[in-house]
Amino acid sequence: EKPLKEINTPNIRSIESLSTFLNLPSARLLKTVIYQTEKGYVGVILRGDHAVNEEKLKKLLKVKKLQLALKEKVHEDFGVEVGFVGPIGIDNLPLVVDKAVMEGKNFVAGANKKDTHFINVNPGRDFSPDVVGDVRFILPGDRCLVCNRSLNIKRGMEVGHLFHLGYKYSSTLGASFLNEKGEKHPLLMGCYGIGVSRLPAAIIEQNHDEDGIVWPEEVAPFPAVIIPASQGTFSFSQKLYQQLKSSSIDVLWDDRDVSAGVKFKDSDLIGIPLKIIVGRSFLKEEKIEIKKRKDGELIKVNKAEFVHRLKELI
Repeated sequence: EKPLKEINTPNIRSIESLSTFLNLPSARLLKTVIYQTEKGYVGVILRGDHAVNEEKLKKLLKVKKLQLALKEKVHEDFGVEVGFVGPIGIDNLPLVVDKAVMEGKNFVAGANKKDTHFINVNPGRDFSPDVVGDVRFILPGDRCLVCNRSLNIKRGMEVGHLFHLGYKYSSTLGASFLNEKGEKHPLLMGCYGIGVSRLPAAIIEQNHDEDGIVWPEEVAPFPAVIIPASQGTFSFSQKLYQQLKSSSIDVLWDDRDVSAGVKFKDSDLIGIPLKIIVGRSFLKEEKIEIKKRKDGELIKVNKAEFVHRLKELI
């Protein structure tokens, strides 16, 4: 540990500007974030490259309300200069220190007066935490608390959840049971849910390309869409649609009076897994084309074998 030293930092109020001014990584800097709770003020000390996780902080402090203290109140109540707040010599402010700070040494921190910082600040020697805990958001590369391997951070979407309700509602509503001894106890409650509207969004996020949705067969609104792609194929397309319906195959029939190109484009956009194309091949060879949305594979099938082949594909 190096000796504590006071340095002049003119108008250097942010972690970014202090890092540039001293040519130090933000991990070597400390920031003090002052919160107001229903129990009073609290100062949170963490590294400059870390951010406060307010949910963790609430649980650690056992408080329900947590909000950043107003700059004017900080100066008025503690006599310190906002932008230069630090853990050394600030009176009547309980300090919550993040674990990562306790594992480091020789930090830079505000000196609680304008244009001034301390260098070589060491927890334990220069200031004493009232509470030590994990109160920050994790970063990529942090170690897992379970397996000690490096963590990766991925974006996710909540498609289901559960809540532990405890006895809050059962006690109020008088919902109870008798145990084997005949003793009356309130029910322990929980609730569980699936975000039905979020599921399609999550599926599409994982299954799409530049042309639109690529529905997995298991959740596609229709397994296939019939597209009459040439003049003279509309009547047969209609008969094919009725034949498939009578075979319990629920397909979409694009009977709009628009070009085949528009129908193909729209089919790709909405992501139906199979296109049933009744076009030139049918007029010339009486063959129906089946095109897969996922990989573009094109299969030509004789009219007589079509229903059987389609059932195999879906």
